[in-house]
Amino acid sequence: MNELVLGHVLADANCVIRYVDPIFCELTAFRPEDAIGRHLSDITHPDDWKGSKEAIEALLAYDRPFRLEKRYVRADGKAVTVRIHASLFREAGAPPQMIAATELITPGVRAPRTDQDSDRTIHDALDRLADVVMTRQ
Repeated sequence: MNELVLGHVLADANCVIRYVDPIFCELTAFRPEDAIGRHLSDITHPDDWKGSKEAIEALLAYDRPFRLEKRYVRADGKAVTVRIHASLFREAGAPPQMIAATELITPGVRAPRTDQDSDRTIHDALDRLADVVMTRQ
């Protein structure tokens, strides 16, 4: 089975990026200091923002995790297609944040895995990211 490589991003309820990992930076060609503080719409392809915004609104209103495919606009201006797996991250006494795993989609290449395997891998990766974020705050 091919290994699932995921980039991670944490954004607040206003869609402002608060944390990125090195793989996310590699996917988007942004340095961490250039990504942190940006609005998610700044890095989402304009044609894909409406769908992303609707999914984010449902996540925040109903705690409804989502998975969608969209394009990011990289720092170099090129578009890259990714699959986003997002859920809420809650820390006691703090507003909820969105935590997402980002998977690069290479045209014509699909890893031979089941959705259940992928979902389990995504869930485990998001748990690890939540642990990292909590230790850095």
